[in-house]
Amino acid sequence: MRKLLIILGFILICSSLIAQSTSNYYYANGIPQYWTDDSTSVNIIVKNMHNYNRIVQNLKLLFSDPTDEILADDEDDNIIINSLSLLFIPEDKLIAQISIDSDDIAFFTYSKLVNGEHIWLRNDIYVKPKVNFKGTYLTFLFPIIQNYNVISIIEEEEDYRIICETEYDVVTLANLMHDTTIVIYSTPDFYSDCKLNSYTTNDEFFNMQWGLKNVGIPYGGIIGIDIKAEQAWAFLQSINKSFGNNIKVAVIDDGVEEHTINFFT
Repeated sequence: MRKLLIILGFILICSSLIAQSTSNYYYANGIPQYWTDDSTSVNIIVKNMHNYNRIVQNLKLLFSDPTDEILADDEDDNIIINSLSLLFIPEDKLIAQISIDSDDIAFFTYSKLVNGEHIWLRNDIYVKPKVNFKGTYLTFLFPIIQNYNVISIIEEEEDYRIICETEYDVVTLANLMHDTTIVIYSTPDFYSDCKLNSYTTNDEFFNMQWGLKNVGIPYGGIIGIDIKAEQAWAFLQSINKSFGNNIKVAVIDDGVEEHTINFFT
């Protein structure tokens, strides 16, 4: 009987998922967040990082108006372009003009406006199954996932990261997996205005804590060699405004180590 109920439940899940299609929303806190496309801004993910800087230079030549903006950092694999000229350049033509090799660009997406703020999707989804489904989650979803262009599925400590080829695959799969009701969350990864501008702290000594944010001399040495704390805070803030607020942190100190001082004359 137990096996029969599981099979029937699985069939119902598959039937409901196949009947659905993608829409202009993603889920946060179980609530759909609706967007409108903004074709004056795009996010490009570069596959061949050895060509990253040359692609950026090609973009600077193409978008040279003083109002154009190119946000690029070769520590990451993406490039964001803000320009009115994007309204007049088809996606395939733009990719052809900036690419060095034919497979340089892994992902292309226009920006979305959600509640007045921009987001830029990435090509992966974060999914955390409920505890009872942790071991069998992929078995349940494989018939669905195989119908989309999935590059890889990476099992992480608490969730899965599913890397897709297209925006359609990212959005559709994220929403379908959320609607199975066997997950705690299923959401696309994305940048937001908050994430790009960084979420910071009012600690007046923050810049001296080079492990969190390395601003170089005189505090840390090499700019950017840190754990990217601001970007991490901003990411959590962007996907779930209450994420982490109930976590309690304690510092345990078991005393002072004895030191021996030698004096020399």
